[in-house]
Amino acid sequence: ALRVQTDGRRVVTAHCDSFIFWDLASALPTRILREATTPRKAAAAVTCLAFSRDGHMLAAGHADGRLTLLDLRALRTGEKGASSTHAAHRGAVQALCWSKAKTKQNNDVLFSSSGSHLLMRE
Repeated sequence: ALRVQTDGRRVVTAHCDSFIFWDLASALPTRILREATTPRKAAAAVTCLAFSRDGHMLAAGHADGRLTLLDLRALRTGEKGASSTHAAHRGAVQALCWSKAKTKQNNDVLFSSSGSHLLMRE
């Protein structure tokens, strides 16, 4: 999967257990992140990516129905909990989209789709 960041300066590519952030000006990778996997939790292919409108969050949908959320600000500062994975769908996540609509907590909403199922995460 591939997605251009909202500021247009970086691209992220993803495959199974890794995310590679690329600087467009130099065409060089600036960061490589690897998800922790265990024998019971094998890496599944990343099927789609979406940046939040402010560019601070990255959502990744996986072939096994999981969603991975990366807090890019927390990753830059080394905070714990910058990455979280959630069981979301029974089938492969096919599409992700952050909404412009705000919630009561003033957060963007992430929509994910897996065939005939649609989920919303605040």
